[in-house]
Amino acid sequence: MANSRLISQLETDAGAWHRARFLRRYIRAARHALKGREIPAQYLQETISFLDWADRYVEQLDPLTIQARDENFKSPHNEYGRSVDDELKAIAARLSGQHWETAWKNGAHYGSKPRDPNGWRWSHQRPSVFEVEKQDEQDDD
Repeated sequence: MANSRLISQLETDAGAWHRARFLRRYIRAARHALKGREIPAQYLQETISFLDWADRYVEQLDPLTIQARDENFKSPHNEYGRSVDDELKAIAARLSGQHWETAWKNGAHYGSKPRDPNGWRWSHQRPSVFEVEKQDEQDDD
């Protein structure tokens, strides 16, 4: 029993390091595939570089970096009444590629597609983070 806390900490740290390595490899591969292009993403009220944001997120995960942790990157557990177990299942599903059909696709357009001929969307449908609204050009009067 004396070793259980140390074992738990070791496994937690190694898991975070492994996840950071996995995500870093993806980010590096995405940058290579994009050949210098950016992936714009909607974040709050602005458009950001998704891969730059991803780099900052991974720095938060990796226990071997000296980067200070940023509370803004903390996972929102129990969102919408979900249990921690449900959130862990959702994370595992995302990382194992089970939601591949909603993944970003190089060269694809990411505006949400209407669900019916009249152009209405389902009210519960969340837009993709890659659905970046183009600013209307305003005339100077």
